[in-house]
Amino acid sequence: GQSINGHMTELAQEDFKLWGPIVFVVTFLVLVVAFTDVPSMMVAFASFCMGLVWTYGLMGYLHIPLTFFGLLIVPITMGVGKEYAIYVTNQYMEYSAAGRDRDTRIKAIRRLWAAQSA
Repeated sequence: GQSINGHMTELAQEDFKLWGPIVFVVTFLVLVVAFTDVPSMMVAFASFCMGLVWTYGLMGYLHIPLTFFGLLIVPITMGVGKEYAIYVTNQYMEYSAAGRDRDTRIKAIRRLWAAQSA
């Protein structure tokens, strides 16, 4: 019952303290390798970070504790965040390849950011 859930939560939090930063750094390195230009990589990484901030900020605001099951949100958020980051970056790269000017690309990124941060 309670003691098992408490122990599982304690173990998950210890693992999160160890693996959370490692996964964050590995994600950054994967984005560096995947996107050769710095602006594309930074757009993807910023989008990924924004998703994490929103998820944990909302959990804190709603007083959702980081229990064992709450910590299951971590890999889901990181997975979805990476996917969305790749989508945002691909949109940016498509606009660049289509020859659209810098202002148009920035407007497109702002629209995506507005959708994510609303």
